[in-house]
Order: sequence, then C-alpha cells, then structure tokens
Amino acid sequence: SKDVQKNALAELSALQKKMEEVHKRLMTFKAETKERKVSAAVADVVETVMADESKAKEVTDAAKIFSSESLDSVSIEALKQAGDKTSELEKACNEAIAAARKAIGEKQRSGERESEMHQALGKLHSRIFAAQGKLEKAKRAASQGSQLVKGKEVAASAEATIKETEA
Repeated sequence: SKDVQKNALAELSALQKKMEEVHKRLMTFKAETKERKVSAAVADVVETVMADESKAKEVTDAAKIFSSESLDSVSIEALKQAGDKTSELEKACNEAIAAARKAIGEKQRSGERESEMHQALGKLHSRIFAAQGKLEKAKRAASQGSQLVKGKEVAASAEATIKETEA
C-alpha cells in the first residue's frame, strides 16, 4: 500500500507538472492572440498616426531655419520662403492630426470594450499629442521668423531713407 501510494503521488505530481506547463503555454497563446487581434484592429489607425508624425517632422524640418543661431545672416527671401513652406506644411499637418484623431475616435466608438484596445489607442493618442507639440513649436519659431522678416524689411527701408536724406 505504501508503494501504491508513492506511485500514485509520483504519477499525480508528474501530471500536475504537465498540466501547469500546458496551462502556461495556453496563457501565452491567449496573450499573443489578443495582442495580434489588437494590432490588426488598430493597424489603420497606426498608419494615420504615422502619417501625422511624418507631416509634423516635415514642418519641423521646414522651420529649422528659424531656430538657427545666426538668423541675422539669413536673407529675407530665404526666411520668407521658409515661412511660406512652413505655413503650407502646417495646414497639411493639421489635416493629418484631425484625420488621426477621427480614426482613434471611430475605433473607440466601435463598441469593442477590450482594455488592451483602449491602451493601444491611448498610446496612439499620446503620439498624436507629441506630434502636435512639435507642430506648435515649429509654428512659434515660424511666427518669430516672420516678425524678424518684418523687422529686417523695416530696417532696410529705414536705411534706404537715411541714405536718401544724406544724399
């Protein structure tokens, strides 16, 4: 009876260990499946957010001239061109931000109540917020640049007036 008991306990222990391994693999499989499902569900939103981030980078690149240390050495024409380009790209970026927000809103209203889905959408929303912050920074720099252009134009016309009066 002691031998039977030992054999039964050993067999039970082995089966429990096997069951725990199978359970662990099952939980891993379920988690991976849920992750793939969420990724597939938000794939279109990820594309819109990436387009938004790309547009924000374009605006930032176009506005880099306004952030340089030697703005006084930059020509008025170059500043005007950079300002126009920044303004044009800013409009496209605002449209991309609106499209990304709309896509996130549609996914949130789609009825899926999975917390993983909402977490993924929250991360995407924070990426949009970061892109919008970059856009705002570039807009401020462009605004300062346009003020500099006006100042340079006023200074140039004042110099011309002074030269005329001296002559």
